[in-house]
Amino acid sequence: MNIANISVAECTLDIDNDIKARKICGRYEAETARIGKPRKHRAASNDLIACYIFSNDNNHVDKDGYGHTPIFITWDSTQHHLRDLFRAEFPFAEWLIYSPQRALERFSMVDFKMRSDIIKDNVLAIFDEDYMRDSSLTDTLAIFLGDNRIESDAIISVLTKLSGRMHGETPDSGHFEIDERSTVSRALLTIQNEFRDNFDTVRKLFTNPDEEDEIINILSKYMEGKIKDDELKTEFNLLLNKEI
Repeated sequence: MNIANISVAECTLDIDNDIKARKICGRYEAETARIGKPRKHRAASNDLIACYIFSNDNNHVDKDGYGHTPIFITWDSTQHHLRDLFRAEFPFAEWLIYSPQRALERFSMVDFKMRSDIIKDNVLAIFDEDYMRDSSLTDTLAIFLGDNRIESDAIISVLTKLSGRMHGETPDSGHFEIDERSTVSRALLTIQNEFRDNFDTVRKLFTNPDEEDEIINILSKYMEGKIKDDELKTEFNLLLNKEI
């Protein structure tokens, strides 16, 4: 492990004899059982140990003395529930939870290594680890993501932030569920069909930082069912009129 530059963090806390740890673990086991993803006590305890390790700032200081927010990369969606339970007892505990595909997408963007030939897969990684199964969303995004790198990156930014808004996460989120992916696809198709004769302006709208929050607000309202297709088109039309 030393050759691979991997270090193993340790937690000396006795989970079974600590009052707060027992309370968190008990609630976690009850919650996972309620949602149909039960955890055996040993597995729940190991998950909780990871929380204590992630929440210990001393474990996340680099050689120059700077602290960094830890990232937990996992397919296990129940970790979001556990983090919420842990934060109820330790409000200042902070770590991010990424699926492997989502982590790849984020790290690629941070390092400015995203290539145009993988851009659709990376955007889809925002929504769900099973993104390869959703061909309708793939086709929809193919319409939106043109050859212009700046416009495509702007659309990625909006969809990433929309994902965070829908799940109350900052700065990261879990992912869109299957029904939410369908709603996103329907919203994008509605916009494309309505403004197909002026679609270059639609793409440019996404690159305008002054309108990004408003675009996210409109899409969030549509995702939450607060507005329908006609209202979506009306609100986007008002934004587009500012661009013309």
